[in-house]
Amino acid sequence: MNKIWTVLFVLFFANVKVLASSGCEYLNVTIENKTNRDCKLIDFTANTGYILGNKPAKVIHPGETSRPIKLKQELFTGIGFSTTYQCGKKLIEIISNQNYCLLSAGNVYGEVETFNSLHTIYKPINGSYSDSQNGQLDWTIFG
Repeated sequence: MNKIWTVLFVLFFANVKVLASSGCEYLNVTIENKTNRDCKLIDFTANTGYILGNKPAKVIHPGETSRPIKLKQELFTGIGFSTTYQCGKKLIEIISNQNYCLLSAGNVYGEVETFNSLHTIYKPINGSYSDSQNGQLDWTIFG
C-alpha cells in the first residue's frame, strides 16, 4: 500500500512540475539608470523564488541598462526579489514581484521601499502560460 501512495505522490508532483513549466514561471528584470551618477549595488535578496544566471549588476552607469536578471518561481510560490542601489549619496530599494503561475500567468508588479529623492517607473509585462512567455519587469531610476 505504501508503494502505491509513493507512486501517486511522485506522479502528482511530476504533473504539477510539468504544468508549471511553461515559461511563465520565469521573470526577467532590467534596471535602467537615468541619473547622472553611477548606481552601485548595496544589497539583493530573493524573498521567494531564486536567481538563475545573471545576478544584479554591481554598477549601472548613467544611461545604461543592466543585463536581464532571470528569476524563477518555487514549486508553490511566486517571485519576490529586492535590490538596493546607491546612486551618488541616495539609496533606492526596488522590489520585483510575480504572482505564482500554474495554469495562468502570474501578475507582474513592482514596489519601491526607499527612494531618498530618487524616482522610479516600471513597465510590467505579464507572462503567458499558453504562449510559454516569461514575465518581464523593466525599471528606470531617475532623479
